[in-house]
Amino acid sequence: MRSETFFVKFIEQLKGISVEDDVEFNFFELGGSGYLENPTTDLMALFMGAQKMVPPWLLKALLCCLDDSLDVDEIDFTSLELMREARTEDGKYIDILIRHDEFIIGIEHKVLADTYNPFPSYVSLIDSYGGNNQKLFRCILKPDGNSAKGVDGWQLINYSLLLETAIRRLGLEMMNQEFSKWTFFYQEFLSHLKKLSEVSMDKVSDKNVEFVTENFTALIKSVQLLEMYQNAITEEAKSVVSEVLPDIHIATGINNWKGYYKAIHLMPGCWGQGKTGITLVYRPSVDGRDEAEFYVYGWIHSDDYPEVNVLKEEIRVALSAGDFIPTASPEDYEVSITGKGKVLELSFWGNTRSKKDALVLLKDMTKWMDSKIRT
Repeated sequence: MRSETFFVKFIEQLKGISVEDDVEFNFFELGGSGYLENPTTDLMALFMGAQKMVPPWLLKALLCCLDDSLDVDEIDFTSLELMREARTEDGKYIDILIRHDEFIIGIEHKVLADTYNPFPSYVSLIDSYGGNNQKLFRCILKPDGNSAKGVDGWQLINYSLLLETAIRRLGLEMMNQEFSKWTFFYQEFLSHLKKLSEVSMDKVSDKNVEFVTENFTALIKSVQLLEMYQNAITEEAKSVVSEVLPDIHIATGINNWKGYYKAIHLMPGCWGQGKTGITLVYRPSVDGRDEAEFYVYGWIHSDDYPEVNVLKEEIRVALSAGDFIPTASPEDYEVSITGKGKVLELSFWGNTRSKKDALVLLKDMTKWMDSKIRT
């Protein structure tokens, strides 16, 4: 009884865990080292004026963050000069130094690290580039989740503020510039900065790690339970097909489909040695319920039934007349020709999405397919 109570409590805890699924990676993440500070700073510099052929879109957004009284769209950026890893007199390096006739900007960029830099040396370098009544700006850029400390005389700007400004300006920038590859790369880079900030702020993942650590043995048991369930469902499905095709060898195979679908394939030897078969599929409920949903999928290869297009039309007519397989739901089904015109695929729910009705349909669809293939 104690074990049962623990497992119920464990399941309730598990329901509260948030797991991100099917994460879409941006272009820079797929490069393999985009989370590192130097590659990200290089890209940041690119969109701040490091290359003349790339508009300084990100620099304009940064200027808006540094001084909201500036009309950045009236600034002529012809005199812009950007130095990456600008060297101070005592041999130190600031991440980005931007020189312009109207302003000087020194940027120290922190993705994961704290602010343990020789800032007095940076200040001397930035000041040395002034002298023409330019505005002098000193700023530290960082993801929101990085708890790097501020430094006196330096504006601390989080990614969220920079991104909010950059995205707000994006439409205007796109109208003023012809679409190019840089337009695409800039949008991807903004997505990259957003992802970096989210990763550093992600406290949920820390909770998940703690949950797994505390419940490791129970999680292993839950995986074993799922395997036992899969084996039991496979045997149940094979038993149903065997009722229709007794004394026939039935090969089985199991696939994991996208979205945590589990596909149990059954391929009777009398249907063509693997080219034709029937599948019982179960998946998580899409409406938030904890119960699994089941449907039946069948495929017929033209090697085993040459007139698959004729058979497809026969199914269409039967569905229209309401006299196809009675236990197959006439809603949310799919009948199509794939495999370069060689395979007829049909996918149906039972009268409900329960395992019970899916097994009834599995039996009836097996009978229907057998009547076509072996007649």
